[in-house]
Amino acid sequence: MSERDYFRHDYEGRGVSAFWAFHRATKGLLVAILAMTVLLLLVRSVSRTAHVALVRALALDPYAVIEEFKLWQLVTGALLHGGLFHLLFNALGLWFFGRTVEDRLGPRRMLLFCLGATLCASFAYIAWSLARQTVTPMLGFSGALMGILVLVAVWYPNTSVLLFFVIPVRLWVLVVVLIGMDVLMTLQADSDVAHTAHLGGALFGWITARHGGWFARLGALWASGAARARRTRERHREREEVDLRSEVDRILDKVNREGLGSLNDKEKRFLKDAGSRLRP
Repeated sequence: MSERDYFRHDYEGRGVSAFWAFHRATKGLLVAILAMTVLLLLVRSVSRTAHVALVRALALDPYAVIEEFKLWQLVTGALLHGGLFHLLFNALGLWFFGRTVEDRLGPRRMLLFCLGATLCASFAYIAWSLARQTVTPMLGFSGALMGILVLVAVWYPNTSVLLFFVIPVRLWVLVVVLIGMDVLMTLQADSDVAHTAHLGGALFGWITARHGGWFARLGALWASGAARARRTRERHREREEVDLRSEVDRILDKVNREGLGSLNDKEKRFLKDAGSRLRP
């Protein structure tokens, strides 16, 4: 670890590379959420009709997913937010607690965890909406954030956090209170907050914390598959390069025997392009 660039005393990262040196997954999620917010604001400034259409296309609509197979909404809904407070709450929560998860899981498994928590939250909301026959679309990262909070609370239950930035409480107490509020509010028919999504994300976080072996194996399987894919691509490139060099040698031998004028147009174009395609 001490040999990595960013642990050296003389490391002086600058610009974009320095920004991504740490917590790339957490920052990437924040950038995606903020970019979606900016995009929606720009679209709204141009056309409110286009803005409404875009929100409808990306927000999680249970019936659109079930009946029209708009499966992307299971994920894209998490990138949209309903207001400044909603956005700030989720962004701050992701920044403060997402980095802890990423420190322990690494960037790839952190993203995999957030994807799983988002899907679990979305499915919970869809199930509850179908049961109650409601058609309210859902948006926001809150479901995945609850998964992150539960995961960190199981790992580090006695961590002290400031409730409302003022009241110090143990993290496990905060999470229990939040889950309790979600359970109670779920039973209220007039609530416009997707509390069932919070509970779905929390469930995924708890399962991962208590039975994380399967998650670690899934992450290892993902990494192993990616490594195999890289090796396959490398072998394919090597075979292509061997065939390319063989054809170049054939054309050059023809030039040596019969002169440059003996080449047809196809061979000339091939020889011209080969220089840029062959690796040094």
